[in-house]
Amino acid sequence: MAELDAATRNALSASDFALPSTRSYPIHDLSHARYALDQASGRPEEATVKAAVYKRYPALAQTAKCEIVVPIWKHDAAQIVYGVVLTPGVTDSQGDDASAQEIEKAAHRYLVESRKHDVQHSGTPADVNTVESYIAPQDLTLFGQKVLKGSWVMATHIADPDVWQRVQKDDLTGYSIAGTAIREVLA
Repeated sequence: MAELDAATRNALSASDFALPSTRSYPIHDLSHARYALDQASGRPEEATVKAAVYKRYPALAQTAKCEIVVPIWKHDAAQIVYGVVLTPGVTDSQGDDASAQEIEKAAHRYLVESRKHDVQHSGTPADVNTVESYIAPQDLTLFGQKVLKGSWVMATHIADPDVWQRVQKDDLTGYSIAGTAIREVLA
């Protein structure tokens, strides 16, 4: 997805935004529409953004109906959550997938540049810390679930009591990279 500079963004019409009155969430092309869905997830405007995106790109509504279930495992006494962040070759809810090589690059970049967590893509840092992060060196079984070679596995300590309570109530059920990428169209 190409970043929008100010001039290009200003040249877009109001109808090129999911929220035209505030010119928020550009959806003028498919990659920005997917990004808008991701960024609105869990926010008050999520339903409005979804409606605008699905009206403009009806095929995305079909993709969104698939739900990827990746279980997390909880260590209650330690308040640690274990889970798979990404699995190679598995299509996510935005219709994207990543190779083992791309997953490894993303996992390493996360550890070097970020290691921060928020909740539901809020942008507000949460008191959550990565305590383990690795690429599965072979197919393996964790907590009774198969994990494919090349998958990114993470464990996080949840120090925030409100976040831990949401994990316990199954309101928060997995990891999301909230990343951006350049979409390649293969001929």
